[in-house]
Amino acid sequence: PSEEEMKKLLQSAKNITTSFSQTEIQNIINNKSISIIHFAKGTYNLEMVLYGKQGIGLKISRQMTIILDKGVVFNVTGDPYKNITSYSAIRIVGVNATKEKPLNIFGTLEINGNRNPAIDKTYSGEWGMGLALYSSHYVNIQEINSYDNHGDGIYFASLGGEKNMFTDEE
Repeated sequence: PSEEEMKKLLQSAKNITTSFSQTEIQNIINNKSISIIHFAKGTYNLEMVLYGKQGIGLKISRQMTIILDKGVVFNVTGDPYKNITSYSAIRIVGVNATKEKPLNIFGTLEINGNRNPAIDKTYSGEWGMGLALYSSHYVNIQEINSYDNHGDGIYFASLGGEKNMFTDEE
């Protein structure tokens, strides 16, 4: 967006700072009456929340606009190996946005997976993703830097029975 468009977006955004807990942030993301979220500069620590055996830091499942100040880092903390088969620091799943109203993430999305080489000798494979995008349509991410994950920095997949997210074909 242009500088003027960004100013308008920021005026109506729900502002999030590092003082917010992960639960508070997830509740804001889930609140359908909030369509624009602004993350202030800082490091946001993400523990993996269990969904079955999947660990997820933050889950996005709807159309919205997320604005990230320069210097926002999502940092995987705790023991990402504990009781999980895989994790995603940020998981975008089932977003049925439209071309006119996409899921937008403006700014640089930076994710530190906190890979631990000492522990990696015990746990092999690619099972920790920075950003995992499943079965979603019209997702715009301006810029991403995902590093030190136990798997892919960015992972794209369909959950089955869905149209191809790149071509809209079955």
